[in-house]
Amino acid sequence: MQEFIPDAEMFYEIEDRVAGGSFREKYREEFMKMWVFDLIIGNVDRHGGNFLFSGDVLYAIDHGHSLSYNDKEFFKAISIRTGQRGFFGEEIPAGLVQSIQKFLENLEYQQILEDLLEEIIDKEFAVACLKRIRFIGDMIVKNGKIDRPTGSSFHYEIR
Repeated sequence: MQEFIPDAEMFYEIEDRVAGGSFREKYREEFMKMWVFDLIIGNVDRHGGNFLFSGDVLYAIDHGHSLSYNDKEFFKAISIRTGQRGFFGEEIPAGLVQSIQKFLENLEYQQILEDLLEEIIDKEFAVACLKRIRFIGDMIVKNGKIDRPTGSSFHYEIR
């Protein structure tokens, strides 16, 4: 399924017109939300060609390397490619932390999400997504950040 976004440009198309660091800082919260979302769905293919801007709105696109991409690894670990850029060790904005905490405290919201996910992916993946949300969410609420995993494998085992 695709939705056309009028006047949208890939980051690769606009990066020459914007100062990289200030652009990233201006849209920090949006980039961070996309990064957390990518960790949840197991997307290992986020780059400047896989997100769009239309005005001041960021749109994440191309999720072909997510969910089942890592096969059974998706169910037991959150894998991170060595070169994958992220926000490890950086403070998560308070509004995002509060939204995550609100979701984690509401079992009804979690059940609704699981039911909706089951309509588009099977039960096993829906349950795995919720497990990943809880794992990442607990880390964010507890620490206010996501620390880079230690070791050479760059993954978190999900319990």
